[in-house]
Amino acid sequence: MEAVPAPDVFSDTRFLAFDHADAMVDAVVGFADSDESIIDDAFFMFVSHETTVSPDIFTVGVHVNTQGITNNTTPFDEVKTLPTLFNTTTIESIAAAAAASQVQSGSWNYGLTLTFNNDRRIAQLCVELHTELVESLKTLMAPESFYTQMFLQPLPAYRWPIGKQRGGNVLGLDNLTNNALLYTAGVGILDNDAPVEAAHAQVKAMAVKLVDFAKSVQGDMEFIYLNYADSDQDPLGTYGAANIQLMKDVAAKYDPTGIFQTRIPGGYKISQVQ
Repeated sequence: MEAVPAPDVFSDTRFLAFDHADAMVDAVVGFADSDESIIDDAFFMFVSHETTVSPDIFTVGVHVNTQGITNNTTPFDEVKTLPTLFNTTTIESIAAAAAASQVQSGSWNYGLTLTFNNDRRIAQLCVELHTELVESLKTLMAPESFYTQMFLQPLPAYRWPIGKQRGGNVLGLDNLTNNALLYTAGVGILDNDAPVEAAHAQVKAMAVKLVDFAKSVQGDMEFIYLNYADSDQDPLGTYGAANIQLMKDVAAKYDPTGIFQTRIPGGYKISQVQ
């Protein structure tokens, strides 16, 4: 494995009223269309219902510079001119930033992920469907009994050749040519008596609507990011035939009796991929 430097990173986190969600969408789409001139800058946005933060749905943008630079020009600049509910900036280690981003404990959580072409129409629908999800969940339980998050992360195409130059990986991303958006959505339920399975079903129904629309505008992509996938998604199966065969060959060589396929609970198993 190759070690890489880990300097302190700069992050600018801005919570805005939902009225400004369109500006956040513009920022994430702009980052996905960016080139290597801002290779040290990263960004993600999300919209959320969480009554401990606000009685209304709100939107958040997080801009990170991995070299600790605080004043780079990026597609997030327009958002920085808008009024915030609150704003925090930090310069800290990646470990500290990761520790501060944990989801609260004590809740039932469901989430799933998809990947799309970088298309503003799709990104906007992600936001709209999240609002519909919140209203639908309110028919199942009290607003304070749940929270939601819907993330969009940019995947600019300049990264794909870099991955190939560095030796590639089994995710299948080396063969991509287009700018993309990584979508993640989920619900956390704080009440043990709430209909958790019905809430889970609503999250999945939202994803079906999103996939159907993406297909209608030729914006759907097969790739499923394993870390954010739901239990019934098949991320390994989206890595491409050559990579699936490679994983099967490696498993057969180094785990010939199938210990990791049959006796380790949980996770996604390459033996289950067709």
